[in-house]
Amino acid sequence: MILSNYQALLVRPFEEMSGSWTANFPKMTPSVTECDLGHSYRIKALTDRPLDVLSFDSNGVQLSVVDYFQQQYKLTLRLRGFPAIEAGTKEKKKYIPIELCRIQMDQPYIKALTEQQRSGLLNLTCLHPQDRRERTKVIGGQLRDSTAKDAAEFGIQINTLMTEVPGRVLPPPKIMYKSYEENPREGAWNMRGKVIWRGAKISSWAVINFSKFVPPQAVQNFSNKLPELCKTYGVLMNPNLAAPPATEINGNVEGVVKHVIDSAERNGNPLELILCIMPQQENKHLYATVKRLCELEFGVWTQCCLADHVKKCRPDYIANVILKINAKLGGQNSLLVDEQKKQLPLISDVPSLIIGADISHSRVGDDGPSICAFVASMDWPFFSKYEAIVQTQKRGSEIFDDLYWEKDDEQGRKQTGGIFKELLSSFQERCNTKPERILYYRDGVSDGQFEMVLNNELGALKKAFEALGWTDQSQTSQAEEPSQKRLRIGKSPKVTFIVVQKRHHTRFFPNTEKRCPTLKNGNLLPGTVVDSVICQPKIFDFYLCSHAGIKGTSKPAHYNVLQDENGFTPNDIQRLTNDLCFTYARCTRSVSIVPACYYAHLAAKRARVWLDSGSISDSGSFHGRSISGMSTGSGSQMLSGPFMKPLPPVHGRIKNSMFFI
Repeated sequence: MILSNYQALLVRPFEEMSGSWTANFPKMTPSVTECDLGHSYRIKALTDRPLDVLSFDSNGVQLSVVDYFQQQYKLTLRLRGFPAIEAGTKEKKKYIPIELCRIQMDQPYIKALTEQQRSGLLNLTCLHPQDRRERTKVIGGQLRDSTAKDAAEFGIQINTLMTEVPGRVLPPPKIMYKSYEENPREGAWNMRGKVIWRGAKISSWAVINFSKFVPPQAVQNFSNKLPELCKTYGVLMNPNLAAPPATEINGNVEGVVKHVIDSAERNGNPLELILCIMPQQENKHLYATVKRLCELEFGVWTQCCLADHVKKCRPDYIANVILKINAKLGGQNSLLVDEQKKQLPLISDVPSLIIGADISHSRVGDDGPSICAFVASMDWPFFSKYEAIVQTQKRGSEIFDDLYWEKDDEQGRKQTGGIFKELLSSFQERCNTKPERILYYRDGVSDGQFEMVLNNELGALKKAFEALGWTDQSQTSQAEEPSQKRLRIGKSPKVTFIVVQKRHHTRFFPNTEKRCPTLKNGNLLPGTVVDSVICQPKIFDFYLCSHAGIKGTSKPAHYNVLQDENGFTPNDIQRLTNDLCFTYARCTRSVSIVPACYYAHLAAKRARVWLDSGSISDSGSFHGRSISGMSTGSGSQMLSGPFMKPLPPVHGRIKNSMFFI
């Protein structure tokens, strides 16, 4: 019997039940109906005691539930050792035996879907572009016919023809590897014959096998092949393991991780990377535990690989693993040719910073906190390495906390801090200059929240400029300290604020009558832009399909430019956004949204994994750059409360890396 939330059951006569009855309750919030009254009751809980010891007051006499059903309904209860369903009110509880109940039909499912359910739903709704187009036409015709009479009363006629809009296809950028330029075709390329632009050096690494279906020989084969291909692609990986391969199939994750780390240190090689071979199924909790231990406690990078991939040991899969490992450990897989030549629109001319922001809310039916995530590029004139800041905040809130704060210390001096100040200070430290242009991509905002988000986040960013001394002032006050004067180095950075939307219902279909070029599966070509007819009249927005849709119908990203102090032309901002989609470090494909937002989403997802591991302490908060600026901020006080469990700091060894990809 499974009950993770209040369940929905319907009482029915005992004689309707079969000889053997099993209850397996799904995660929903249902009601029960008593057979003689026909009333529905919302289930409050299951009793903490079995049915045969439950009793209630009946006219001053304690009457057992078992005797009540025997006397009232002539029913002999069989499952007396089971708990009863508790319904009614707090003052007048009702106990209903489980064996007399069944789940009421057609109730809304309010909990998160399982992986299998999600996969089944995606397969059901994943339609070929032509099929989706035809089905949309059919449904549109049915809607018109069913509403024609009502619409006619208002003088309205519904046209079911699709709107024809003009579009254009942006050329793909050239990708630079060491001594090789790649021209992507249809949004994709591969690693054959290429050497990574800047390979990381991995001196000490180990392997842990958590799958009982991967034999030692397969582990050894994969462990030999990985450094061999690393050498081919330009990553310097020690061919010898720092500790013997370990196997753990009994759930002692912390023990085996500690054992491997200690074994490497005894050999004089502090461990840098652990390759974890995961079970093919039911690995969610194991994955969460591994990431929490290694990233928060031990400061070791990890790369998880599914068992079936390890056994097959395919070179193309290993090449993809190498891309992730190299990016995590500080390498640079590739860059745009225009990055190298400093020809990206506006942001190559002067020091520039790209920020991606996203907020992840807890799943349906989960009382966990919301998680806000920020990433910022730290390698100008390139835009490949990002640092992250992640923190919890009030559940369901769309407004970021701790963007900027001010308070007085014990001596009465004003102290400032917050997420933006930390990111800007980190950029100045890493690049030895302040950014003059900032490209801010914000994910997860609906149309009705544009003004609120712009005022809050752009306002906080401007305050951070002022706190750092990056303001438009011709002269400084004589009362300023020398350090403050030194920081006033020119004008305030110019900000371009763009909201990225993926949760919309707009789809584009190539006009087959005009022989519009498409992919083989009928989807739009990567780089397709639509910026007229269906766009908003008051702000500059455009739809960009930057990826090659492999399955189903491609969904374009909707970019809304809310403020542009840098003066980008429409063509420049569209081209730049499309080019950046080819810089995603985890694969050799262009992606559907700008990587800064993608990385912010991954960082928030990783923080959610830490929370789901179930062992997060109740103090501290994770800050990818530094914990000090966040832990003392006034906004951080909002992290208290039953659903506001804060995140502990990431280990200092890996906090400035892209460990989250």
